[in-house]
Amino acid sequence: MQKSKSSQSGLRHKTSVIILIIVLLFVLFAMIILLLHQLSEEKPRQTVETPQSTTETLPSVMETPQPTMETHRLTTEVPQPTVDTPQPSAITEAEGEISPHDLSPWGYSSYTGYLDECYQWTDYESFADCDYNEDGIPDRVYREYCPDAEGSERSLYRIELSGESPIEISNMQNGVPVLQAVDPDMDKEWELLFTCHYEFSSRPNVEGLDIVFLDKIDGVWQQVELPFEKEQYKYYVNFSIEENSTDNPVITYQLPGQEVQRQTLQLPEDFLTCNAETDNGRLFQIDIGENQSPITLHFNAFFDACGELVVNCHYTDGSWKVNDYNFVAYY
Repeated sequence: MQKSKSSQSGLRHKTSVIILIIVLLFVLFAMIILLLHQLSEEKPRQTVETPQSTTETLPSVMETPQPTMETHRLTTEVPQPTVDTPQPSAITEAEGEISPHDLSPWGYSSYTGYLDECYQWTDYESFADCDYNEDGIPDRVYREYCPDAEGSERSLYRIELSGESPIEISNMQNGVPVLQAVDPDMDKEWELLFTCHYEFSSRPNVEGLDIVFLDKIDGVWQQVELPFEKEQYKYYVNFSIEENSTDNPVITYQLPGQEVQRQTLQLPEDFLTCNAETDNGRLFQIDIGENQSPITLHFNAFFDACGELVVNCHYTDGSWKVNDYNFVAYY
């Protein structure tokens, strides 16, 4: 009986151990399952978070072009200040050389100094970085405003070609200055044509041009006259109306070295009552073609009321000669 009891007790002990082992295995198995379950939940979370990081980086990728677009916008907007407020004006304002103001076609009128620095004038850039004698060094034009004792506006111009003596043009009226290098004799050596026009005038054709033509002869710049009548710096052709020609007025004119020319015109009935019978028709326009020669001159006739005389000239051996001419009637 005791042996049977002891065997039963040993059996129970073994059974308890087995049950404990089974429970431990079950707990271990449950922990493994739980761990695997946690691992399986972490993987999807990473795949979800990965797009989040992608969406976080996307804005930076999308924002990258913005500086580039801004740069192009600034680049395209750069010319605008040049039109509205020229850069040289801003420079001079910063340096305190000249008070800031808008550009004006008359900005040169009372100015003294180099024309390429006349920043208040709309055409100052036409005198900037010019090389008229083609030696690779910029040439400049200086202007001095010097009204006469009677108060008439006058100015002196000094053309400063690099390496050469200055060329002075004095007692010039107050027209808009223009300096061109031309070659009407086509000898591949530049001459200079300096003019002052009056396009701001209500009747610029009547006002005419101030003209100085310069050629370098024997190493010295000299003024060469055009083959027409001249008053100060203005050239002209004298026009007349023949007597007893009121029904069909006859205009007469004569160029130097040429015969008297007659031109019958159909003019308004009140022409003779509102205009003089003679007129010094001024040279008001010079056309220089691509081939430089000949040049075409336009003379105003009778105060811009009846027509103009168009003259073709050529320049050779230091003198001007008339090729041909034609009267163009306005009526």
